Amino acid sequence: MNTKNPKMTPEAQLLAKELFKHQKKLRKDLLVTYKTLCEKAHVPFNRATIGGFLGEIAMWCRERSLPPINALAINKHDGKPGYNYTNAVGCSDDTWPSDIGKCLTSRYPSKP
Repeated sequence: MNTKNPKMTPEAQLLAKELFKHQKKLRKDLLVTYKTLCEKAHVPFNRATIGGFLGEIAMWCRERSLPPINALAINKHDGKPGYNYTNAVGCSDDTWPSDIGKCLTSRYPSKP
């Protein structure tokens, strides 16, 4: 046993370390900034209009009983959705973290 953490074997500590790295990478790759999302979708980035488009997506998801996939789009500066996020149907600051998790386990069609 390691004296730094007597409850974990060295092997368990090594595995945990890799899982922590994997989780950080997954979290980083899972969320996308508004600007990057626009660039990848070939939609001109405009802070004033992106919220409206993401609101349309939230409505589309709600109509299909899917979690709001717009929860994956974030502001670059604080790593959270912008202030208009809570104006979208089914979206709130309280449910945002769980919505991210639900997006991981939901099946979305390849095209809206």
